[in-house]
Amino acid sequence: MAKWYEKSFKRNLVDMHIPCWEDKLLSRYDDKSYVDTVALGEVDSAILYTSNCLGYTFFPDECAHSAIGDGDFVSGRVSELKKRGIDTVLYYNIYNSRSALEHPDWQIKDMRVDAHERRLFRCCINSEGFRNRIKRQLGYVCRTYDFVGVWIDMCAWHGAVCACDSCKAKFKREYGKEIPTEINWRSRDFAEFIEAREKWLVEFLTFLKKIVTDEKPDATVTFQNALWSSGWAGGVTQKSIDLSEFLAGDFYDQPIAYSAICKYLNSASKNRPIEFMTSLCASLAEHTTMKTRRELRHSFAGAIVHNAAFTTIDAIDPVGTINPHRHKMMGEIAGELSLAIAEISPNAKPVADVTYYCNNESFYRDQGVISFANYRAEKRYLENMKSFAQIMTESGIAFNINVEKNLENIDTGAIFVGDMKVLSEREADYLRSFVERGGTLVCTYETGIMKRRGEPLGDFILSDLLGVHYHGRTEENTVYLSPTKAGLSYFKDYDEGYPIGLVSNASRISADADTTVLATLTLPVSKNEDEHHFASALSNPPYVETDIPAVTERKVGLGRAIYIACPLEIGRFESHRSLLSELLTRGLERKVVAEKAPLTEILVYDDAERSRYQIHALSIMPRGYDVESENISVKIKTDRKVASVKDLLSGERVPFDQKDGYLILSATIHNGYASFIAE
Repeated sequence: MAKWYEKSFKRNLVDMHIPCWEDKLLSRYDDKSYVDTVALGEVDSAILYTSNCLGYTFFPDECAHSAIGDGDFVSGRVSELKKRGIDTVLYYNIYNSRSALEHPDWQIKDMRVDAHERRLFRCCINSEGFRNRIKRQLGYVCRTYDFVGVWIDMCAWHGAVCACDSCKAKFKREYGKEIPTEINWRSRDFAEFIEAREKWLVEFLTFLKKIVTDEKPDATVTFQNALWSSGWAGGVTQKSIDLSEFLAGDFYDQPIAYSAICKYLNSASKNRPIEFMTSLCASLAEHTTMKTRRELRHSFAGAIVHNAAFTTIDAIDPVGTINPHRHKMMGEIAGELSLAIAEISPNAKPVADVTYYCNNESFYRDQGVISFANYRAEKRYLENMKSFAQIMTESGIAFNINVEKNLENIDTGAIFVGDMKVLSEREADYLRSFVERGGTLVCTYETGIMKRRGEPLGDFILSDLLGVHYHGRTEENTVYLSPTKAGLSYFKDYDEGYPIGLVSNASRISADADTTVLATLTLPVSKNEDEHHFASALSNPPYVETDIPAVTERKVGLGRAIYIACPLEIGRFESHRSLLSELLTRGLERKVVAEKAPLTEILVYDDAERSRYQIHALSIMPRGYDVESENISVKIKTDRKVASVKDLLSGERVPFDQKDGYLILSATIHNGYASFIAE
């Protein structure tokens, strides 16, 4: 029997982060009015607040919001939703300003300077007193109400580097030492601290999940997963990810982020569909400034093309009302997209030519030794993924993002591993066999130079495959790639006199005799920060030619292994992007070929269970919902006989052809989006 989320693609959540310092706050709240408004959006499930980030509950409790009086703001909504056939998911928030202020010993003691979040105070997940309060509240919720799932928010470290008494005692008990005070990727103490935080997060999420399932064994449990890209500071691992029934996260970014985030979540999630969440307002800070109809339609399309459920996030007004216009508009958009929504197939397999491979252990940047006080959490790897999505889209290349648990299922002709500092033996063995079988592997910068727990390897773990050896970094932080005669064909408009540059350090490497050097390093006079010794006041131009390899290629078995000494994927300009895409795809037999598709990503899925293909086009560049394109050509390699192709926006049949092993059709994009079914 299908679970509720497997057939739910139109969902809603209304934020209720309202304090209670005066009687006017939430004074006009009404259960029936709330549900009447939400139902205008034609949703099939609704996520209802039982508590908020300020620590107030909407059910009877010592921490209850004053507006509920002797009543209950949960049971009435659950009853009204049931009358309309809308599934109820209950929301509980781990952020809890009230508890933190009432019990200073429960608070997170963040070692970062200026780490306090505006208006919010937090408790540490290791505080037993706080856990007891959670167990009482969440247990009451699960015993009292009728629901299909629980959605638990803000339940990770969220960048905080806690050294409260609870954390100190726990680390001392488990590791026999004090919590370190600095970030040092070559320190065993720091590695063990990371390990502890990851373990403690898994332990905490398991504790929360047990509270729910002890009361409602059949209920689903989903945790907020927006922090997967935040690196070690978030504490997220595949183990913690797998504790969610499915992955969900709220996105507040340009459409290109949909492409990167949804692909990662689809790959990492235990079950599908994933949940794509975004706000109806233009930003959470501007309560009544709405996204336009086109923006919201494009966001909904971003979920559809990734076979995801779409959840709209609204925010209740301070007095307790909700703007019905927003929800009526979403209901109309859902109607416009109804044919495409009906054809969502969460377990259909992406058809792609290139895989961006990543693992959580490598989501960090090694900046040397830094005190926790000076640390600022970053999401560099999400930015790298977005950059890669742009590179692939501009080049018309179908791509996917994948993770370690799916290694054996990667079936693209090329894999990109960008500055993934930690690779396990399992990952390395798979990549070796992948190249042997005929695949193209491209690795950049410091991929595979570290063990999982703070020990440098001294060389690349893939040095035998890549045919290169690591000798440290350049001090210079602008570097240039000068093509050799063997590599000149890859470097459009560049030669050894005028090499292509990147603002970054590079690895200093040597190459084996059977490795072809496609480019060498040329360096500037000094680092960018040098104020006195430079060759140009306004730039850092190439000056010192070297014979240090910068781009290499090695033929192994039926495939090829390419190494780039700098993180070329971060390059901001078309020259960087075209070089990387050429290195990845030269000689690749393509499964998906898109032409005349500017700013548009083509996504294809093989829905083998229903013997059909899903074909989508989505414009993912900034403000991509404005794009209008006619006669985009899409070719899909297949040995399956296709009888018809249907446009899922108009409902009409569209012409197509099959020849030379490809399905060929021409697509027209209106407002940045199109969807088809070929069966």
